[in-house]
Amino acid sequence: MRRQRRSGRIAALAAAMAAAPATWVCAQGTCFDAKLISSDVGDRDRLGSAVSIAGNAAALATVTDGNLGVNRRVVYLFRRGPGGWAEEAKFGVPDPFDETLEYGRSVAVGGDVLVVGAISPAGDPLGSQGYAFVYHYNDGRGMWNFVTALAEATSAGEPASIFGWTVGVSPDGHIIVATSGEVLKNGEIIRIAYIYRRDANDEWAMEQRVVFAEPNARWIWIPSNWLDVDDGQFIAGYAGNLDHASDGTAAIFRYDAGAAAWVREALLTSPDGAADSFFGLGVSNHGDVAAVVEPDDVSGFGAVHIYRRAADGSWPLEASLRGNETRALFSDVAVQDGVVMVSGRRSTSGERVVFVYRHDGSGWTADDRALGDDMPVGSSFGRSFDADATGVLVAEMFDDEVQPFGGAGHVFALPTNDDCNANGISDGCDILAGDSDDADGNGVPDECQGPICGGREATVYVDQFGRIVGGPLDGRPYRGLLIATSADDVVMGTIGDDLIIDAGGSAVICGNGGNDRIVGRGHGSPASVGNRAR
Repeated sequence: MRRQRRSGRIAALAAAMAAAPATWVCAQGTCFDAKLISSDVGDRDRLGSAVSIAGNAAALATVTDGNLGVNRRVVYLFRRGPGGWAEEAKFGVPDPFDETLEYGRSVAVGGDVLVVGAISPAGDPLGSQGYAFVYHYNDGRGMWNFVTALAEATSAGEPASIFGWTVGVSPDGHIIVATSGEVLKNGEIIRIAYIYRRDANDEWAMEQRVVFAEPNARWIWIPSNWLDVDDGQFIAGYAGNLDHASDGTAAIFRYDAGAAAWVREALLTSPDGAADSFFGLGVSNHGDVAAVVEPDDVSGFGAVHIYRRAADGSWPLEASLRGNETRALFSDVAVQDGVVMVSGRRSTSGERVVFVYRHDGSGWTADDRALGDDMPVGSSFGRSFDADATGVLVAEMFDDEVQPFGGAGHVFALPTNDDCNANGISDGCDILAGDSDDADGNGVPDECQGPICGGREATVYVDQFGRIVGGPLDGRPYRGLLIATSADDVVMGTIGDDLIIDAGGSAVICGNGGNDRIVGRGHGSPASVGNRAR
């Protein structure tokens, strides 16, 4: 959560914007925040081979560690604080595991959890053991701790092929999904997703094993975009393989609490019935919306297909957003509220960019500008990227600002049209610049919403002596000194040691547990409720 005014970041952000291309400065609700480069960047590290962002944490993997002069992969964790983004930690293969593992083949960060996928060294990794290394962040000590290495075996007891090729973690850090392959007795290959749940003791146990791609699902290049984990659901894609005549698919699984099991709700295929189109190369889901990239669709310029969950649990196609002569779509995709982003290139110039599409309530429209417009041709900008409610992290593996092909990550505000304070600047840009606080991390400036309070509202009024009278709560009235009123249904004041910060409705008093101070007016979102009777 960001609770402090970040005056120091305003100057830093202004300097970064001054040095950045003009198209990065708050264009169509999009704001450039920072460029992330590792402190010991080496020649051909290619930082950004895999990326993940969650709130104030960003993880970026390398292809090599040129600083050590060896072909070993590492992962860097950057954290956003009051002064901006700073490198917090560097991770490598933990002892006593094989240092030659392709560590950081995929990364995922969510809540206080970092997951790093690692597969066998170069060569065909089928039949060799892979891992998903799990780290927990200790906020009190400000450090990351390695907690476990997840690994699985096939039903025949052999190592799960390319386990850890893709990994994902839920936004709250309580679910991990790792994928692998398995060779069947008849020689066919299926793709498996292993789901792990975190218990009250912060330990991880495999909860379920599901098949997300049917036989003949051979592994191919660029696997890190095949998986996206959301709250209570995930989508796993498989892009097919020309050598084995298998077409791409994307499977959506949702947790059924009643059955205490993960259930496949949809198995998506190319809407056009196209073969060898690499449908499923990039997938993403958020809430009731899912997106799947099809680089070789019928248009010849690629497409991203949008699906929206219906009341019966089905996922019908809502729209197919196709490329054209000026925009080719391929590789990665990310979904957030009302926004779909997909990597691609300007067909006329060859620039690698991330295109933005927005839902206006009736349909999807494309922004004229894209993240990365005016980036150097051949920079690999956008080959992989990730987004959450707070921002977008875009990789640029071939950035050579410090070292040849050293790589970098670029952080942007989430592209939205929201401007709740009507200052002409998108809410995301206000928050990134430090001009607005966002204490609850929901992407809405604090001045645009009521204080955080109980999900219910209090019945409160002022008696003839100017005292607040509230209740009943558990059959007992509340009384206190009136401080302020705002509209007929909002009253603020003290009740004993508690401060009323929300009122009007159905008999709940919201307090702050003894620290009497005004924090805002209006109705807020669920949090703790002070309910000490007097």
